Amino acid sequence: MDRTQRSFLPSPQGSTFISILSDEFSISTSVGPDLREVFAGLNVLFTKSKDNHLIWIRDWAEFHVKHHGITGLLIYDNGSTAYSPEEVLQTVGSVDGLTSVVVVRWPFKFGPQGGGWDGLNDAPWDSDFCEYGIMEHARWRFLPLAKAVINADVDELVLANDRKSVFDVLDSSSAPVLRYPGRWIEKTSAVPGRVPRHSDFSTYDISRGNATAKWAARPADIPEVAQWKTHGVPGADTTETTDVMHRHFMAISSDWKRSRTGTRKFTPSNQRTDQALVDAVRHAFDLDSAEVDGPVAAESPMLVVPHKTLVALQGILEQDKTLGLHATKLWFYSTRCLVLDMEWSRRRVAIDMVLTDDDIVVKLHARDAVGQKLLERVVSQTGCLFRSGKYIVARVRLEAVPSATASALLRIINNLYVRGQEPDDNPAVGLVAEGLASN
Repeated sequence: MDRTQRSFLPSPQGSTFISILSDEFSISTSVGPDLREVFAGLNVLFTKSKDNHLIWIRDWAEFHVKHHGITGLLIYDNGSTAYSPEEVLQTVGSVDGLTSVVVVRWPFKFGPQGGGWDGLNDAPWDSDFCEYGIMEHARWRFLPLAKAVINADVDELVLANDRKSVFDVLDSSSAPVLRYPGRWIEKTSAVPGRVPRHSDFSTYDISRGNATAKWAARPADIPEVAQWKTHGVPGADTTETTDVMHRHFMAISSDWKRSRTGTRKFTPSNQRTDQALVDAVRHAFDLDSAEVDGPVAAESPMLVVPHKTLVALQGILEQDKTLGLHATKLWFYSTRCLVLDMEWSRRRVAIDMVLTDDDIVVKLHARDAVGQKLLERVVSQTGCLFRSGKYIVARVRLEAVPSATASALLRIINNLYVRGQEPDDNPAVGLVAEGLASN
């Protein structure tokens, strides 16, 4: 295999560890649980990432959910120092539509680069062993039962023609792999005062060559001998198409490989507006009604223009006297997500109120491992769904009068608060919380 090795070691069903013994060395390791079912039957987006801004990761995930019906997300965090894998999980966990999300700790060195990146023109090697290891790990550990997968980096948005899903195009072909070109999206202006976003850029240069190809595939139909690679799946029947093209953003980068995020002067003779991208981004991020004006910071308010429905609810919640007795902070994580940070028995927890078209989804999650233990007790025997690190505890119907919706939310919040007190703090901890979801 290219830049990696694949070895299969048979073991009896139920084995918990495996040992390799020889005259030269011996080694033992534990056998991990079978995780193939995590993404079974799902359309999955997967990638590697290191220190990409959290808002980039969320935007990237949300775009592919909206346009391609992604229901599974697999991210390999390659040793980020700006945040933890848990914070990545928290960031994408509130994206509506995702049913399974996994963030894998992958602390290995990426590998030295050949080619032009190190000034070695036409160098015959490229030692990105880390990425090829990820491909094998993802394929066999998590994705063998996935319905289909998209391989795309955080700085890439995949877009099909005529508002189709990439999976529609894949399904129209008998080949298990769909390979498509990319287009570079230029940075033609600075974005002062905040982190740039995918939605800030929409122009391309007709004189620049295509970005390297990427792919989508049906894992179950790919021959075992074929190898998943960054830009294709050699050894598998592949359909080349121009009905799909990924947009590769120059500005969405930490310049880790090469310097590319400088502003490029706009030249009318060469540059064009990618109108299909403009329309797709506007739809994905609801830009007709709101735009995000600042970067995500873990556990800190983000400067956003929130949805007017949530603004009204925030005002009512802030006036509640009972809520005012608790250690609280109300802030907007995104246009459609109002967050209430609280302390329950000196444990830090948060309640997300996520606005949909018809209701508000109430999600409960902890800020640390100690808080998570408390939440496990609070929601035990309630049947609450646990998805992407959060408990989905209720859905509150949107009423015509905001105060009625706020009253329902307050009843749920206060009942959760009561349940979140240790017995020594509050003798009423055993009360059944109103509005807890049962399915």
